[in-house]
Amino acid sequence: MQRAAQRVGHRRKLPEAESSQTNVHRIEMGKRFHSSTKIDRDPGFIDDLFALGNQRCETFLQNRQSDCRLSADSATNFVRL
Repeated sequence: MQRAAQRVGHRRKLPEAESSQTNVHRIEMGKRFHSSTKIDRDPGFIDDLFALGNQRCETFLQNRQSDCRLSADSATNFVRL
């Protein structure tokens, strides 16, 4: 990142040959949390968040296999990491 900033300098834009389009997709958790949960360190709560995140990630990857060029096994293995 720092090297990219040095190359950009005052132009604030990478030369076209050095840039590429990046698509960022959001994984919806399907549940809303109160802002107070940002500091909730309860191990049970954190375990629940991880479980929900893994479940939603698996669904997301399965729905986007063709876009991500992942097989079903690859998507499942990715979630287990």
